[in-house]
Amino acid sequence: MDSEPTQRAKKLMIVDDDAEMRTLLAEYFRRLGFDVAEKENGPAALQTVSNDTFDCFILDVAMPEMSGIDLLKKMRERGITTPALFLTAHDLLDDKVAGFEAGADDYLAKPFSPRELEYRIEALLRRGQLAPETAGDGERLEIGDLVVDKRRHEVSRAGQRVD
Repeated sequence: MDSEPTQRAKKLMIVDDDAEMRTLLAEYFRRLGFDVAEKENGPAALQTVSNDTFDCFILDVAMPEMSGIDLLKKMRERGITTPALFLTAHDLLDDKVAGFEAGADDYLAKPFSPRELEYRIEALLRRGQLAPETAGDGERLEIGDLVVDKRRHEVSRAGQRVD
């Protein structure tokens, strides 16, 4: 009898108003074993992250109603520290800077290689799983769903900021 717990599928949220792109990405990551949620806009994504947690986000920048940058800013304001990657046609330096300032962990311009995106997501997930004793700077402690970010002076539980 195996005493190790079964590892759950990593949960990925893709937010893009382009239905074809969203579907292609979702199918690609589902084939890799991910549990994928697809959202067509920022407000729908915000509602979902209020009730559920994810391991990583892939966000488009240019969307109607709420840009991906505004969406990520709102999630970060709520204490959601989940790794996020912008996948977008906006590849000017100012666009990338705005994405990183909003709290992005990575930025990939379209057109892109699906394998490169896959490896970037895997890298983000590895960084997010670092145990406190293996974290390079000791500035971020993760114990289950509790996250203490000493650098930002923030604490969150299950993706929700704790005051």
